[in-house]
Amino acid sequence: MKKRSLVLLSVLMLVVSTVLPVTVNRSVAQDGDLLAPDGEPGVSYYAPFTLPITLDGDLSDWAGVPRVTMSDGGDPGIEFAVAADDTYLYLMADVIDSTIISGTHGADYWNEDSVEFYLNATGNLGLRSYTEGAAQITIPAMNKDLGPDEVIISGVNGTTVSAVPVVVETETGYAMEVSVPLQNDVWDITVEHGQALGFQVHLNAARETNRDTKLIWSVFDTSDQSYQNPSVFGFLIFYEIGREDVPPLPDADAGRDREELPEVEADALYLDPTQPVDARVEDLLARMSLYEKIGQMTQVENGSIVPEDITNEAIGSILSGGGGAPDVNTPAAWAAMTDGYQQYALETRLGIPLIYGVDAVHGHNNVYGAVIFPHNIGLGATRNAELVEEICRITALEMVATGTHWNFAPVLAVLQDARWGRYYEGYGEDTDLVTELSVACVEGLQGDSLADPLTVLATPKHFVGDGGAVWGTGSGDYDIDQGVTDVDEDTLRAIHLPPYQAAVDAGAQNVMISFSSWGGMKMHGQQYLITDVLKGEFGFEGFIISDWAGVDQIASDDYYLSVVTSINAGVDMVMVPYDYIRFIDTLALAVENGDV
Repeated sequence: MKKRSLVLLSVLMLVVSTVLPVTVNRSVAQDGDLLAPDGEPGVSYYAPFTLPITLDGDLSDWAGVPRVTMSDGGDPGIEFAVAADDTYLYLMADVIDSTIISGTHGADYWNEDSVEFYLNATGNLGLRSYTEGAAQITIPAMNKDLGPDEVIISGVNGTTVSAVPVVVETETGYAMEVSVPLQNDVWDITVEHGQALGFQVHLNAARETNRDTKLIWSVFDTSDQSYQNPSVFGFLIFYEIGREDVPPLPDADAGRDREELPEVEADALYLDPTQPVDARVEDLLARMSLYEKIGQMTQVENGSIVPEDITNEAIGSILSGGGGAPDVNTPAAWAAMTDGYQQYALETRLGIPLIYGVDAVHGHNNVYGAVIFPHNIGLGATRNAELVEEICRITALEMVATGTHWNFAPVLAVLQDARWGRYYEGYGEDTDLVTELSVACVEGLQGDSLADPLTVLATPKHFVGDGGAVWGTGSGDYDIDQGVTDVDEDTLRAIHLPPYQAAVDAGAQNVMISFSSWGGMKMHGQQYLITDVLKGEFGFEGFIISDWAGVDQIASDDYYLSVVTSINAGVDMVMVPYDYIRFIDTLALAVENGDV
């Protein structure tokens, strides 16, 4: 594999974590047949078969079925169970909730109180993204003017799993029973002793504005991202009534065994801050396995990462996308969140810190209470480079206070069509103006040296030509966004490339690739522009980051080809952002095959 630049940025603070109180009991046997223990949130849950359930809201026929209890019986609280017969999977939820808010969101019933079940029946327990065989089933409580059987979301990609719910009001909240066919358009399940499904449960609650997640099975899922990761939080394990053996926990990562690697000695050269950076990097690279190198090339969205995987997969970077703030959006909570992730990184064999990235595009705009500045189109109107540099300096200081040291900014788009929905992100239509203000922002973010702990890494983006996409060429449903920059190379060099040369000359150490296309190829696959022009001709010595799942667009029906093409083109780190295990394994296979 080609040598990749490494940027090591870290802040080490205290770990702050919240653990959900859990009750784990032995189930009361029904006729002496149900022998499995109650489940533990985030680990496992046992479902007996064959056990037919009548959907009537009366939970007496669930007696003896193993339960999982969250919140230790408090308010709010939920106790749930699963069973199966020859035809159906049955889901039960007994909810304690004295603060149900109903009927406040009109047609947006998914923001009302509800219980969400997530199931992965693909057979791949390490699945990190939705695909056929995985489904979300959301059952509202006592909401709107419709009964819960009339208001239901189920399935994935618009395909229903034909779930049928019954919900009845109780003195302390509501009781819910759901039947789901074992065979439907999403999956075909034949229940066997020891069979496991990926499983997750949420108890959602309404606010006047939108939805909160009151309780979640997994402490990992703090951003309510189970719709991206339906199976990594726990296992639903079937056991046959009358069998005396309790099935063991499955291994979600079976078949991904890694070579045993030596421990790093305490006096390793790369750990010595008094040594030259180049020597430390060379020493570190020489110690890294293939999977450790690929892990460092992997960036994951914070709501989709299993924290232990930062350690297990040697993940190099986490980002907060839109809505990726901690549950309590304060600077202290941000610092605690990023520090917690850093602790997992420091527990890896090599102890390489994470680089944590955010889109702080007009101030540290993801953080409540941060200073918010005008978007770039407004700053461009000032034509004041000193002002832009000061704004980016303030942004950097506020980022550092939250433990984030990588800013996906500034946007270097030279704007050519005001109909582009992201027009406001650029400084203007004049190449010289964009160049001047972009350099000012890079210098404001990075200061005199990235070794200064009060600076952050800048990311000139989106390389190159995103501001020149032609109307009618956009990707998917877009008219212009992610479209084609239909100009010859002379025009590309005259209008769109100069800001990048200037940013590199100003010390930029990271560049993000554009979703757009040029010359019949997605930019993420443009070896000529990325490697020959940017890295070669312009002398860029930093590292290249893809945009959000941008690599996937190169060949939408061939993920392997997309990964191979992008890495060979010169992309150094991939913003995956969800299915990082798939990316890691795909790139490892490509290296082993000699395609990278």
